[in-house]
Amino acid sequence: MGSERKAPRGNEGMNRGIGPFPNPRMKKGEKKLHERHRPSTKVRTVWHEERLSMRFKAVLSDRGVSLLERGFVPSLEKFGKTCCLLLREDDVHFVQNVTCTDGPHVTAKLDRQVLFQTNKYRVESKHDNQIAFEIDLHHLIRVLRSAGAVGAESLSVKLTTKRTEDDPEPKPFLGFVTQGGDVQIEHDMPIGYPMENEDVDQVLREATVAQVCPYYLDLHWDLPRIQQVVERFKNISDETRMGTTKQGDLHLQVEKTSIQMGVEYRHLKVAPPCEEPPSLIASNAAERLDEATVAGDGNSVTVQIKNLNKTLRCPMEMQERVLCGIAENRGYVHFLFVFAHDGSRDHMHLSIKLPVAEDD
Repeated sequence: MGSERKAPRGNEGMNRGIGPFPNPRMKKGEKKLHERHRPSTKVRTVWHEERLSMRFKAVLSDRGVSLLERGFVPSLEKFGKTCCLLLREDDVHFVQNVTCTDGPHVTAKLDRQVLFQTNKYRVESKHDNQIAFEIDLHHLIRVLRSAGAVGAESLSVKLTTKRTEDDPEPKPFLGFVTQGGDVQIEHDMPIGYPMENEDVDQVLREATVAQVCPYYLDLHWDLPRIQQVVERFKNISDETRMGTTKQGDLHLQVEKTSIQMGVEYRHLKVAPPCEEPPSLIASNAAERLDEATVAGDGNSVTVQIKNLNKTLRCPMEMQERVLCGIAENRGYVHFLFVFAHDGSRDHMHLSIKLPVAEDD
């Protein structure tokens, strides 16, 4: 686990008490991050050879701390306990592939200018100044909440190494320093060994989000109502039929034995803007979805309600759009939480791809 140290700021030669970093999720017999994901001898050798050329040091901005603590990290933690953190010169990515979750593929991107203070971010490596490693999300959110609890004036972080009592071999850590008033608190958060170059490239490919669906519906303004419907669906079935149309309609249907329920949200905003499709003339929701599908203007798939519910209830704040689309090959449902910063929507987002039922 990590450690926590407190001392008055500016006191040279101070006496620092060292204690265990708390983790209530640790159970008897559960292994630490380094032990659970023991890397190969080659990975450890590469790390020890290149660690002197790897540098990461930064000071988080107030908004960066808030976005991570209240939005991005709790949202990621809904899908898995760990994720890969990719540091680059201009942005930072969090990546959870299917090995970290029970099926969804989750990524988040934040630009350095959003996450860190100006001129307070430095990342260096022999691989295009990119570093990637695994982190425990619960450890990270504990550090962020600790900073908020003491009214921190600043929260800095750097890549460092330390030896543990169990193993004299230097291990990688993220060292956090919280400063507030006359108190300085230090947290050493264990991380996985930095990845090899080819693995870093793979993480970057997984982190890259382009427009992957023919069209999206913006659920932002109807999100609370959709959340309530999906919550009720949980009591009926484990799966729901989900459909979208270019006319801007979202369909949710669930059935079990003699129970059938469905809801339709009409005339939602469609992105990107396209030529207006013909109006649907069918008299009920199910027929309208079929009509749009036959005309090539609609699609539907079956998804697990638990994954859909997690996605819709991600504790994101201040998002400008919540986009939902179905892949052209009907292989997944894509949710994209988009945020505006200084008039641009390219600085940060949260992307979630939900797997669909095999019969689709």
